[in-house]
This record gives sequence, C-alpha cells and structure tokens, in this order.
Amino acid sequence: MRSVLKNSGEAPCEAGQDLGVMISFDDAIAAERAEGFLRLLEQNFKEESGRLLHQWWSHQVLAFTLMRELAALEAASADLIIMAIRDAPELDETVAAWLHRSLGLRQGRAGTLVVLLDSDLNHPDAAQGSLCQLKQAAAAGGMNFFAASARAGMNQGASLVASGIAAATRRGAREPKAAGSLRAAYEL
Repeated sequence: MRSVLKNSGEAPCEAGQDLGVMISFDDAIAAERAEGFLRLLEQNFKEESGRLLHQWWSHQVLAFTLMRELAALEAASADLIIMAIRDAPELDETVAAWLHRSLGLRQGRAGTLVVLLDSDLNHPDAAQGSLCQLKQAAAAGGMNFFAASARAGMNQGASLVASGIAAATRRGAREPKAAGSLRAAYEL
C-alpha cells in the first residue's frame, strides 16, 4: 500500500482495496508520534496493493461544532482511527463528544481504534483515566482496541500494534471478534 494524504482531489476509499485512516492528535509532539506510527503501518503494508488513505485532525479544531461534526463523519467512515494523546484523568470534553458522535455514526461498523498515549503504562500509579475511557468507547462501538505508550517503549509497542493490524487486515479480520486474539496479544 502506498500512503496517500486524503484530499478533495483524491478518489474515495475503496472497500477491500484501500485502508482509510483518520488520525487525531493533541499537539505537534503527538502528531510526530502519529506520523511515526503511520510510517510503521506503511512498512507493514508495503507488499499490499491499494492505498493507505489518511487524514489529520487536531483536537483543537474539535472545539468548533461544525469541524467536530465533519471530523466525526470522517472518523465514522475510517477503517482505522489513530489517536495520539496525552494521558489525563479524563478525555477533553470536545474530544469525548467527537468520539461519541463518531461511534454513533459508525452504527457498529467494524474498525480499529489505536491510541498512542504519552504516558508510562508500566507504572500502575500513572493516571490512565483517558485510556480507560477510550478502551470502553472502542468496546461500546464494536471496535478493536490497541494502545502503545510513548514513554514505555513506544517504538517497540507501536511496531507490534502496526504488525498486528497488518496481519489482521491481510486475513480479512476487520470484525472485532475475528481479531480478538490480536487485541489480547498486542494491547499494552
């Protein structure tokens, strides 16, 4: 697959051929982590035909209702949603509203939520409120869930997640139950 930034001149995502990716991020540092993860995905899909059709949304623009709705529509149609965030006791209100709307629009359509978390998941005292919210949201929306921590071996964890997503996709495992064993094996 070749990585292509989604724009108005680009042909729509073709089901079964392309992989639609929606990337949301807190800030420039988080966007850099997401870019690195996108490169890992591209490496894992290099032998596949089709496009890795991606688009980027800053969480700052979600404060605007119209932009939040547009981002929700895009996320609802994506096969893969990547969220690069900083851990906090809970998700920002606008991000939580966007995610809730996105999952509602998906209407149970299979997909995967990947969280690139700027937190140390190896320490039990680390605040993981937002991670728990995201994990619950993915389960409620019938989506696969993967997470990797930026501080606790992000490169290794992200590489395992990217490999797991590629393997599941190659086998046609876009349904959450079909990828259940991958979720358990690669969730950090």
